[in-house]
Amino acid sequence: MVQKKKGSVKKKTNVKKNTAPKKQTPEPKNKKVTTKPKIEKKKQNVQKKDVLLISILSALLVVIIVLLFALPSTTIEDADEKIDENGIDDDLDDDPGLDDDVEYTEEEIYEILEDLQYRLNQQIIQEQTDIFEGWYDELNLDQEEMEICIAKNNYSEDIVFEESDILNKIMADMTLAREVLGFQGTPGIMVNGYKMDGFVEYDVLKKRIDAALEDIDNDLPLVDFSTTEQDGYDYDAEQDPVLHIIYNQEHAFTEDELENIIESTLMSDYASFFIKFFDTIETNHVDFFDAPEHITNLFETYNIHHLPFFFVEGDVSKLELTEEEQEMFYGFFQEIPNGGYTISLKTTYLTDYTVLDHEDDYVIGDENAQVTVYLFSDYDCGGSQKIQEELVPKIKEDYFDDSLVNIVIKDFIVYEAQSLFPAVFVRCAEEQNKYYETHKKLFENREQFGMMFVEGIMEQYMDELEELQRHYDKLYQ
Repeated sequence: MVQKKKGSVKKKTNVKKNTAPKKQTPEPKNKKVTTKPKIEKKKQNVQKKDVLLISILSALLVVIIVLLFALPSTTIEDADEKIDENGIDDDLDDDPGLDDDVEYTEEEIYEILEDLQYRLNQQIIQEQTDIFEGWYDELNLDQEEMEICIAKNNYSEDIVFEESDILNKIMADMTLAREVLGFQGTPGIMVNGYKMDGFVEYDVLKKRIDAALEDIDNDLPLVDFSTTEQDGYDYDAEQDPVLHIIYNQEHAFTEDELENIIESTLMSDYASFFIKFFDTIETNHVDFFDAPEHITNLFETYNIHHLPFFFVEGDVSKLELTEEEQEMFYGFFQEIPNGGYTISLKTTYLTDYTVLDHEDDYVIGDENAQVTVYLFSDYDCGGSQKIQEELVPKIKEDYFDDSLVNIVIKDFIVYEAQSLFPAVFVRCAEEQNKYYETHKKLFENREQFGMMFVEGIMEQYMDELEELQRHYDKLYQ
């Protein structure tokens, strides 16, 4: 049974949204890096469309990655004159070339790069479209409708992004994966609130599914702090320092996950600091669902929903740390405005996983199932393909008959150059009720449009890119 839209009822406990402490990677904040001038990505605020386009070439040949990331990713003004009725450029091979006797400005080089990216994006889309068109009869897709949808969502053109439901949905899923869940790559899996990074064997996945079902049977609530009015918590700044580790203690595997997280710090480049830190400070393990009031108030104040959460309370100057170790502590740990410190390590559980739901999610199975398996996938990811081919059939076999579990597939486009257009393509097929058939077809044939395919196209632009790099280097000689 395949249905669109998710409408399952989940028990939620409302416990005022505030600004949460920002997450950090375990690196000291005072690290200084010096680089020589090079065409590189400019730090700037960009619109949604720009975010999709800036990294479109990120997975390509290493020698040109830095060069291509310089693009502010806009389209050329006369692009409309070069596009045929299907939204495809008829003049893809037109290389304007560069004059060796001319000294180009940085702005002029960026403009040439923008045009190059435009031509490259168009060629990738055109050649991938040629491949996918060969599947229309098998998938029973109407070609005219597909062409209209593809042109409407052609991300390399000057489209009105806000009017593109498909690109908005893809961007929403990508933002969720990166910024909310902290996934660094694909595949990513969420089973209700339980998070897993990368491909896992079915017994590992099944353990999380069964745990999520058990949580529901035990009325374990989703805890939503976004509507509470809490604006502070009791904090003793004079007491001896204590590290509170707050996590979900409902299942044995969560203890193993916590142990692995701590072990990873003890095996990192900063192992000596973390060994000394954990040996020096008193540690208090706290069950999130039975936490003392001041810790619950801390979560309410900052709308914290990631577990485990590491909270240092008390006078940290009492820790037996050297001056250098103290500097490392303040580099790793972020001060919480109302008192205390926290460090952002790996998330394994969300206290409120309704943040995962989107009104345009495509649901496989009973939309009212108690547990949802969210699969964050990229169409040129071997692990994502393996989940589709090995794990999805087993989930269906074990849980679909009783409508206990459903599946939601979300786009997490890591390899933008080869995988963004396929994601658009499958969403266009969804408009003809052919999403899942097309989804499976893409994974079955990913070698046809994946990395090697795009690198082949990229080779055609190498001379031009190297020439641009030479002209850019002249600016700093």
